Amino acid sequence: MIRTFEGLLIFCAFIAFAQITWSTPNDSTTRHTQVNNEQII
Repeated sequence: MIRTFEGLLIFCAFIAFAQITWSTPNDSTTRHTQVNNEQII
């Protein structure tokens, strides 16, 4: 029960983080992040 609750909490936090990261109205920051990821790879 506790493990399920923790998993759900992490899942909700991940969704919130994803929405904040990918739903930003700034396209320049998104492109900048993509460029940084490509440089790292």
